[in-house]
Amino acid sequence: MESEFLAWLHGRAATDGNAREDFTYLLGHLRQWTGPFFSKIAEHDQLGCFRQYAQAARSVLDSLE
Repeated sequence: MESEFLAWLHGRAATDGNAREDFTYLLGHLRQWTGPFFSKIAEHDQLGCFRQYAQAARSVLDSLE
């Protein structure tokens, strides 16, 4: 998944109903598996930096609507 495409789709969703549906679907799909994935990163991170990256990515996904 490219973040650039997600950003573009998010921008289009403001004025295009089809883009909004696609964005909502894609965001729902991402939220299904990224939560457990980010939790596994935090659980197994031995350096601490990857836990922070996972928290930042989770915050970004949570902020999107």
